[in-house]
Amino acid sequence: VARKLICPLHERLLSRPTFRYVRELQASQWASPDGLRELQRRKLADLLRHAAKHTPFYRRRFQDAGVNVISDDPFDCLAALPLLDKHTIREQRDDLTWPDAPGGLHELSTGGSTGEPLRIVVDRRRQAYDQAARARSHNWFGVRIGDPELYLWGSPIEPNGTDRIKRVRDWLFNHRLLNAFEMSPGRMDDYLDEFDAFRPVSLFGYPSSIALLVAHARRCHWTLDTSRLRAVFVTGEVCLQRDRESATAGSSPTSVRSARCTSRPRMSSWRSLMGIDPLRAAHPARSS
Repeated sequence: VARKLICPLHERLLSRPTFRYVRELQASQWASPDGLRELQRRKLADLLRHAAKHTPFYRRRFQDAGVNVISDDPFDCLAALPLLDKHTIREQRDDLTWPDAPGGLHELSTGGSTGEPLRIVVDRRRQAYDQAARARSHNWFGVRIGDPELYLWGSPIEPNGTDRIKRVRDWLFNHRLLNAFEMSPGRMDDYLDEFDAFRPVSLFGYPSSIALLVAHARRCHWTLDTSRLRAVFVTGEVCLQRDRESATAGSSPTSVRSARCTSRPRMSSWRSLMGIDPLRAAHPARSS
């Protein structure tokens, strides 16, 4: 029901072209490296021109960096820009925002794993691509839209009306949220009960929190029911080898931006949606 009725209806009511983007991403994943690079180039050029047209902050940045987003190579333009940090995003939020985005703007907050959540605004197109990319990466591991998914993630300290609405939505979509910021032994006992009762097909959360919960289960001689678990998705932190070994419980770890293949020692990144530039001393180490 969630996969065939609730989710499509939900996305249509929100005017999000999520399922069209899912089809787009499923097609682009088979493109050649050169084809993906050209797709990146085209999308980046469109993004830079959009930023120059609609955001005062980036108009100033492009001018200060001496780049022309109309005529210059988009990868060169991007490399010429200074890094964007959280302080700048908070201070320049209004100048970074396009207030007339189709479908309006919607606030989004990070989980707060670094100590202070970062609040930004996104549009419907950004939300749809996010959902589509998640659906594609889940599908790589046999997890389909509507399959039971358990989240060990950041959660507000005090419940409010919006949180109650989210809980109803999670129930409709077959999701469950456990607060990763409350990991006392007693609370983790409750989480183990919730895990076994829910029997998730996928688990999503901070790698250190998942590893902590698994370690607690082992100390309590608790055998988790992982009979339906196909994948463990981790994000928000570096997934250390010790956490990977502890947290996966026989499943396949992935991150939001890349996925580790179970049959080959390599990572598959979302290159059709983003470019990744490794940094060394705050400067690009190489082109990627």
